[in-house]
Amino acid sequence: MTLRVLVALVAVSCHGGDPRRPRAAGRESLSIAIHAGRDPAMAGRAHVDERRWRDVPARGTLDLGAVASGLELDSVVVESESDPGALTTRSCDVVAAAAGLREAAWLWGRAVTVHVEGGPPVEGVVVEVGDPMAVIEDEDAGTRARAPRETVRPDADEPSAHGGPPEVGDLVHAVDRDGRDLYGRFVAVVPERLVVRAAGGAPTSVPPERITRLAVDGVTAEPILRCEIESRRPGRHLVRVTYATTGVAWAAAHTIAAPRAESIELATAYTITAGALSSPRVAQVQLVLGLPGDSAPPETVWRGEATIGGGTVRVTAAPVSRRARLDRVFRGAEEDPAGNPRRVDWREGSVSSVWRELAFERAPGDAPGPVRVAVRDEAGVRWIDGEIPPRPAGEGGGGAVRVPLAVEPALVGYRRRLGRELATRVMVDEVTYSVANRGDTAVVVLVEEPLRGLVRPTVLHETHPGELLRDRWRATLEVPAGGIAQGSVVLQYRLRR
Repeated sequence: MTLRVLVALVAVSCHGGDPRRPRAAGRESLSIAIHAGRDPAMAGRAHVDERRWRDVPARGTLDLGAVASGLELDSVVVESESDPGALTTRSCDVVAAAAGLREAAWLWGRAVTVHVEGGPPVEGVVVEVGDPMAVIEDEDAGTRARAPRETVRPDADEPSAHGGPPEVGDLVHAVDRDGRDLYGRFVAVVPERLVVRAAGGAPTSVPPERITRLAVDGVTAEPILRCEIESRRPGRHLVRVTYATTGVAWAAAHTIAAPRAESIELATAYTITAGALSSPRVAQVQLVLGLPGDSAPPETVWRGEATIGGGTVRVTAAPVSRRARLDRVFRGAEEDPAGNPRRVDWREGSVSSVWRELAFERAPGDAPGPVRVAVRDEAGVRWIDGEIPPRPAGEGGGGAVRVPLAVEPALVGYRRRLGRELATRVMVDEVTYSVANRGDTAVVVLVEEPLRGLVRPTVLHETHPGELLRDRWRATLEVPAGGIAQGSVVLQYRLRR
């Protein structure tokens, strides 16, 4: 049995203390802190803190109400907020019928009502169940097929955004019982077979793919937390329940409406996904960038009231100012994501485009995500898509985000790179470059050359004074109207053993 169904008893927390008088009446509340990884591929995690009024027995079972389906049982803490120290928690279970089909073995011998598509409900006692199977839908062919749950893998061409194991809704690859490959949308988990014996004694085999809802006698549809407790003061208590959960996450999207020469206004919207909460509830929500245990301290990016659960909700933060500049940049090296920087000819290919680019400062709380920039020109307003990327490992705050806006038609760049291996562990790159200006106004252009990233190089020669940044060498080039400016740089890498 697993946490999704009738979970085995696990001791969670014990509390004691001197008797004291109950506090004045408080009110029920729900607070959720949702952590997102600084790398969007990392799975998120939420911490729930809820206060609920409950009639507490001296000893016995206490139903604490609905909880998130991804609740981590060993994180649960239960205590009396109105009478601290009055409760002792012996053990807790999560009980739910909604996820019963995913781990169906626990249904054996239970009275159920199975609602099926296109037919009357089937009522009776479960007398046979099968292994959990994933339902894969081929959206192009309009067909569905089943495969063992353990064969489901993320689709190689479109990995899931949450970065964890495949979930319902993801595009996946699976293998059915006959060894056939299945590609499509992961739409459900059902038992391989489900047989129900009615009161009259006749067994009915229910087609799993036609099941729309399952009701189990004595078990609620959504997960509830049920604890065995003792209380030195039975009666009405404001009970505080805290726990960690998965299945709750957020993502950021940014907008820059009107970039200026020296500053921008960055507006951010956050989309909160709370599939682990089956029904919408009003909560005090805190969105945190960074996971517990990260080397960098977490950053709260938004805080406020929101109704979350049962889907997605979008909240927005007030725009914030960032220092910015509009640059002309010649980045002559061709992109080569799969290239090997240990090869002498790495990124020798060149392009001639000079870009007009927006660069703005990045704060520690600026979450990775898409950024759209409004650019106004003779044709009106155009939206340019860019990205605030994840920070490289070990990089602290600060830095800049760069969004290429448009190619400068009056500027043409030239680059030639020659890589040489002088010894077993010494590589030298000689780069010559130039920028021609066909316009009638002198311009300043930033020339950037990518670094191999193996070790930090030494600059043996540079025509124009430059600087070594984390991943590139950069120099400033003044190009006269109707003229050309040129230069060169020599970079030496001494490789480690």
